[in-house]
Amino acid sequence: MATTETGGEMRGYRLDVGTGAFTPYRVALPATARAVGEAGLHDLGGRPDERLALVRDGAIRWQRPLTDAFPAGFSTSNGWNWTHLAAAGVFAGSVFSRGVRTTTTVDFDLLPDSGSAALDEATGAVLWREVGTVVSCAGQVPLPYEPVRCRVSGREHIVFDPLKITFEDLDVTLEGFDPRTGKTRWAVPAGASEQLAGGLERAAVAGEHTIVARLGSGDRMIDLTDGTVTVPPAGAAFWCLKAAQFDYHQGHVAPAGTPERFRREGGNLATACDATGKPTGYGRPPAGASRAVGAVAGGYAVVATADGFQGIAVG
Repeated sequence: MATTETGGEMRGYRLDVGTGAFTPYRVALPATARAVGEAGLHDLGGRPDERLALVRDGAIRWQRPLTDAFPAGFSTSNGWNWTHLAAAGVFAGSVFSRGVRTTTTVDFDLLPDSGSAALDEATGAVLWREVGTVVSCAGQVPLPYEPVRCRVSGREHIVFDPLKITFEDLDVTLEGFDPRTGKTRWAVPAGASEQLAGGLERAAVAGEHTIVARLGSGDRMIDLTDGTVTVPPAGAAFWCLKAAQFDYHQGHVAPAGTPERFRREGGNLATACDATGKPTGYGRPPAGASRAVGAVAGGYAVVATADGFQGIAVG
């Protein structure tokens, strides 16, 4: 989606990679619209009557009031994290309450201020909804195609510029769930895991379906298909991911009473790390981890790092 001027009407375009030509879609979206996930999920804006919509092939396939899936007062303006679970035909995601805000800080009571829901990809119907959970642990679990969430309680305090996040009375449980029913498939108690609750450091990638996360019992490998927990092998290397930061000419839509921010997150940059998240100069992450992190073609995974791109043979 793009617009020819700031605040102008948003339109969809297709890029012909052979000629470089842009072909406009038939659909036009409100200037307040924005993508909030992959595969065409959009927030149409229009506060306070916020709506989610699926935009595909030049048309709005469906749209639904956000209040059908989340409590009153929840908004993507307060943060969002949506995952397209293609195999199940589901968009699963989380948005948040406004919390208690000043011009430089925000406080969340995690249980009532967090919520999750699932929408049927074909119709937009709400399949399930609940408060107190966060799908993909708000991006802290960097394997978005896995149906996982964090069940959270406690308080989160965020200070902006420079960013600082602290927690009180934190308790986290990592769960696998059925995308269409929301039923919990497995659960791993994580205690006061700031890493999974939304801290500045994300879990590391150990394989195509495996992460390394800091739990109350220490750094552990977790198989996201069944919740099996193991101790990371001594000397093993993993991929740690961190979003690149850049300044953009157009600021974030800021809640009332807060300053507009122009710093944004780009794509993920990977660093080979040990189980504690520290960069390591020894070994290479396993092929499964490189497949999960990189773009795979011709038997190679291309991984973006701070120093450039690496092509890694993965068979």
